[in-house]
Amino acid sequence: TKELHIKDSPYCLSLDKVKWSRVSCDIAHVNLKTIVDKHSGKSVIVIAKHLCGAGTDLALKSMESIIGQVDGCVLATCCHGVCNWTDYVGRDYLRRIME
Repeated sequence: TKELHIKDSPYCLSLDKVKWSRVSCDIAHVNLKTIVDKHSGKSVIVIAKHLCGAGTDLALKSMESIIGQVDGCVLATCCHGVCNWTDYVGRDYLRRIME
């Protein structure tokens, strides 16, 4: 039997033919508009991993300024028990349905 290596897979993601930027910092301080403006006219796909607690909400907030430019988004969440009310993006919705 032949071993299947990831690079042999038709689903392998290769970044060697695309321009990409990696931002490694606290998601609360990311200004995606600055990054996207440097690459204007290009497809934008946002990938964020290990978004602890309110990290998912903060990632969604950071995408607000570029929402019309985003062609795709992948968010890998974790640590939901660490969420807090201040960073939660659905506060208005929850207030409205609880009235």
